[in-house]
Amino acid sequence: MQKNRLQLTRERLERTNTVIDLAAGSFHDAGLRFPSTPLSHAARTYFFSRRYRPDPRGAEPAREAISAYYARAGVQIPADRILITASSSESYSLLFSTLAEHGDNVLLPTPGYPLFEELARFSRVQPRFYRLDPRRGYRPDLHSIRSRIDDRTRFLAVISPGNPTGQIVDAESFASIAQLCANNRIGLIHDEVFAEQTYEQSLPRAAAARSAATIYTLNGVSKMFAAPELKLGWIAVRGAPGAAEGAFRELELANDTFLSCSGFSQAVLPALFATAAPFQRAMRRYLERNRRLLTKVLGSLRGVSLHPPQGGIHCILRIDPIALKRDMEDEDLAVDLLEQESVYLHPGYFYGIEDGAAFVLSILNSPDELAEGLTRLARFLSN
Repeated sequence: MQKNRLQLTRERLERTNTVIDLAAGSFHDAGLRFPSTPLSHAARTYFFSRRYRPDPRGAEPAREAISAYYARAGVQIPADRILITASSSESYSLLFSTLAEHGDNVLLPTPGYPLFEELARFSRVQPRFYRLDPRRGYRPDLHSIRSRIDDRTRFLAVISPGNPTGQIVDAESFASIAQLCANNRIGLIHDEVFAEQTYEQSLPRAAAARSAATIYTLNGVSKMFAAPELKLGWIAVRGAPGAAEGAFRELELANDTFLSCSGFSQAVLPALFATAAPFQRAMRRYLERNRRLLTKVLGSLRGVSLHPPQGGIHCILRIDPIALKRDMEDEDLAVDLLEQESVYLHPGYFYGIEDGAAFVLSILNSPDELAEGLTRLARFLSN
């Protein structure tokens, strides 16, 4: 893969300097790891009694633990409508390759994480993009969605909490989107992988919408438990009995072909759910503290518009073109920031932001590193 100018600049500077990566996305690099004691206990139990019994839907105790998780949130999804995969990426690939045909299209949000587009193309499905409205906190623009639907549209993906926008889609919007999907026989995908990183409000779920639409909820252990190494995700299916059941049977058959998720990860999943609460509270406090720091340092800075995350770990910082006093692309700004302050950020165009200069940053760094990086960024923007 050809490296862009920003990456080449970073590699050059890192030979002699320490670069602060304010786009960091690794929970483990930030020191956030699921506690080892419950995992070790669950592992000992597994290895002393293990027996390979593959289930195309995933191990029943693991699916029951997932179902109980949704029940605690007020959403009833039975265990026999949950399919365990090796990751959210595999979940997307299963949906696209199993329930769509070559030439069909999927509606994806913009700004959005570029991986979704690649997963669609990998499955020979055409990505189409609907707009998230920055004037309304990056909520999905229903007019934009309607304008992109045609008779080959098979899925509409909603990412909430958002990446990179950090927005949470409200229940009313989910109800409208679900009804739109039902009317057009489109599957609604709710990617909620940052469901446990929410601030100041609860997370509405698409699966709670009263609609005849078939709704696919995607989540996994990577962000929920800061355990990406376990490689476990899931698809939870809700909807009108006939359509939802038919879709689930096809997904089950496809999942049975690969059986990608390890038996070990499925065996320890109930222990993760049972012991996670203290760790998740501590992780949320860590991120909330960083979120307040972000707002304190950048929130009142002249010439910029900050959208603090409602959920997740990312947010968008837009640069006022008048404040720049010159016409600059956001990649040029990111390179200048790197050269002058040794701070690395993602330019907005990485995520489909093309209407003006913008940065995408994360609140995952350690508080000291984040404070230093934000101070340098504020100095750069002030100058």
